[in-house]
Amino acid sequence: MALRLKGSSSGYAEIDAAAVAGDVTLTLPSTTGTINVKDGSGTTNVGTGVNLGNPSANIFTISNTGGERLRIAADGAVTIPGNLNISGVLTYEDVTSVDAIGLSTFRDGLITKDVGITTITSSDINGDTVTAVDVFVYDTSKDSDGGAWRKRTSHTSWYNETLGTATRGSRKEFPAVAVIVAEAAKVTIYDGDDPDLPMWMVLNADSSDPTKYAIVRSVGKTISSLYALNGIICDPVSFNGLFYQNFAEDACYRVNTTNTIFGGNIVNRNGGMNFALNVTSSGLIHSTVNDVAMTVLPNAPIDSATGLPTPTIAVATDGGVSVIKDDGNVVDITSSKAVNDVDLIHFDKSGRLYFAAQASSSVTDVYQFNRYIIPSSDISNNVYEDNADATYFAYATSGSFANIRPNFNAQYNDGINEDITTILSNNDGGIVGNVNGLSLFVEDYSAQNNGMVAYAATSYNTGYMHGDIKGAFLSGISTTFTYGSELVTNGTFASDISGWTGFNSVLTHQTDAIRVADNGSYSKAYQSFTTVVGKEYLVKVVVKTVSGGAAHCNTGSQDPADVSGNDFTIITNITATGTYYNTFTANASTSYIEVWSDGVNYVEYSELSVKENAPGLLDRSVNKNGLIQYGTVTKSAGATGAELVGYGPFTTSNYLQQSYNSDLQFGTGDFSVTWWMKITGDISGTGFVFDRRNTGSRFTAYYTATEAGRLYFQTYEAGGGGGESQMYAENIDNYKDTWTCYTLTRSGTNMTIYINGKVGYQATLDVRNIDDATAPLYIGVRHNETDAVTQGELSLMRFSASIPSSEQVKKMYEDEKVLFQENAKCTLYGSSDAVTALAYDDTTNLLHVGTSAGRSEFQGLCRINNTTDAVTTAISASNGLVAEQ
Repeated sequence: MALRLKGSSSGYAEIDAAAVAGDVTLTLPSTTGTINVKDGSGTTNVGTGVNLGNPSANIFTISNTGGERLRIAADGAVTIPGNLNISGVLTYEDVTSVDAIGLSTFRDGLITKDVGITTITSSDINGDTVTAVDVFVYDTSKDSDGGAWRKRTSHTSWYNETLGTATRGSRKEFPAVAVIVAEAAKVTIYDGDDPDLPMWMVLNADSSDPTKYAIVRSVGKTISSLYALNGIICDPVSFNGLFYQNFAEDACYRVNTTNTIFGGNIVNRNGGMNFALNVTSSGLIHSTVNDVAMTVLPNAPIDSATGLPTPTIAVATDGGVSVIKDDGNVVDITSSKAVNDVDLIHFDKSGRLYFAAQASSSVTDVYQFNRYIIPSSDISNNVYEDNADATYFAYATSGSFANIRPNFNAQYNDGINEDITTILSNNDGGIVGNVNGLSLFVEDYSAQNNGMVAYAATSYNTGYMHGDIKGAFLSGISTTFTYGSELVTNGTFASDISGWTGFNSVLTHQTDAIRVADNGSYSKAYQSFTTVVGKEYLVKVVVKTVSGGAAHCNTGSQDPADVSGNDFTIITNITATGTYYNTFTANASTSYIEVWSDGVNYVEYSELSVKENAPGLLDRSVNKNGLIQYGTVTKSAGATGAELVGYGPFTTSNYLQQSYNSDLQFGTGDFSVTWWMKITGDISGTGFVFDRRNTGSRFTAYYTATEAGRLYFQTYEAGGGGGESQMYAENIDNYKDTWTCYTLTRSGTNMTIYINGKVGYQATLDVRNIDDATAPLYIGVRHNETDAVTQGELSLMRFSASIPSSEQVKKMYEDEKVLFQENAKCTLYGSSDAVTALAYDDTTNLLHVGTSAGRSEFQGLCRINNTTDAVTTAISASNGLVAEQ
């Protein structure tokens, strides 16, 4: 039945009550109609007190021919298939997160509050494209007074200057958030409170009159960096000292090598005022300024002119570090090694200084990383200083690493590719970015050798390596082992021995082999091949016949005709036929492989091979002693969609091994091992997680089905007076089918097993000497190729000659467990490891890492997002606002 309501005109509305109770259809004529809903008083108030529909899947739907236009679902969700056009102002008051993080574009009038991360690039600023030297997001809410100084500046020259000019925007008040962009000869302050980022103020270069204040006063002298705090903007200039403007005071300053120069009020910033010399008598150690940092230390004096605590300013120069203290005095940090070219500087949250400097007077690349407490007077320290006030982290000039730990991620000292591109600090310690990726430090300020560092690049993430790290394995993201191409020419000797040269030996071709006849000392065959410095290579040697004596294989950069002994002897004293492997790290662009016959008669080799080792087998610690795959070891994602992989299950013929490595000769000293393991199902047998032994002393970890699964930690000393010290954790079956973190430590007579960051079991046991000068390290299997981890996977295995604290073990677990979650990312986005810029947002606790592929956003060790626009120069971030060049 239908009821038609007709007005005085031809318009009508028809109500059709269907047979189904409660189902009413309202039909309008084909001409335009309007539905007005009135309340009891007769006031038209659409939607008030009106219930449309019932709480089913869709409460209210508007549609016409051509598809649905609007749906309001029972759960309150609103679906709009087309565009949403809003003519008024849209205000977000309560939104606290945005899933899609990246470049956000807002129309005029849009007010945003806590809507996520907004990226500003040079091409987004006021429609202009600039080439920035540096960028800085100055959030005045982080000033000592929360930015209240901005409301006390109506008397200043800059507040009252003419607005709407080429160097002054249309707003008087200093922005609550200012985006500051330094070009080579200009600093522009943009108003970050306005989504259109209009220019607020410009500070131009002026090379015409050296007696007038300007940021740059002569040709060829460019702005080098930016920093802002407590109303002060620092914009140092290469070869020209430190310039800064104090907006709260309305004053301009320049600090050169002899004194601080006052330049007048900010309204005259672009020239037009004379210097007033000798405000103080202190100056910088050098006039070439490369970087600047600021902090406010506890109990800093209050500046009577501004009412704000006075910041401490650290300046990196070509002559060392100058610190302008909050009392006005300047102290210098220089090096007794006469290496004082400091390029980067940063304060951590405790007021310690981090800086990067040239580590050799003959090498221009920057690859030295220091941390200092601000000294009370000038100091000239050894760059290898290691005490409570000064620490050196880095890479020694000899090609071996300095005996200070942990080190940042470097390769070999070939004079290239080791420079630190950027440094900063987060809540835990320091961060270094260089061509090899990220180094994230968790520091122990009381004992620097007990700190931790994690390396992250595009193909791996090590997790935290503690102190005196000796090996970091199983940290890759690829599910296949991909080796490099074969570097040896004619290494299978199918028809001849071409490509090989003899030294003190007669070389002959046998069936599928080369025979090296002994002719006295150093009888060998060799050839050269091209290598990359710092890369690790896998060497395979197949010995067909040993007719007396022994076989050896050397590699290295030294011509085998030079027998002074600088090659790497990597496979030695072979007296039986078989296949032998080892690895070496290249220290030159040309390397050699040489095989010997040592003793009497001859040795026949049927295969000689050199390939770049597979990334998943590399030792990612500073030691670079990789693993060898025997058989085929399975690798699979640690979790669905996750990058980090698990290695295993293993079998008695499919496992990993490291040839004898003296770094693992822990003797009677302290050591620790950390790894992650997931056991599938109930433990039904015995599996050796690792086993370092040959026939003598050993240390090992294995699990058994005994007592619903025991994990044993064992040290054994062979020979008289030796014996076994062993402890175990019970019921590790409780952790089956779940990635679990294990840490084993021996500290003196105390042996401890940690499970998921907590002490599981401890015992006081005799200290055993576990040295064995022939022992390989086996992973996933027992040394005699029995008792493999057949129902489990391993990841992030690390060996160290130092002991993490309980707090550090806990942090390892908490920070690394997210890497085994679904869709977890742990590497730099893209294919380039070279870090171009860093920023840490202490509001969101996000680390922003720039590379040529874009910006990776890290929360701890986990990458939670990325952009795809290249970052070339700088990043700055505060409270979710990110500026980058």
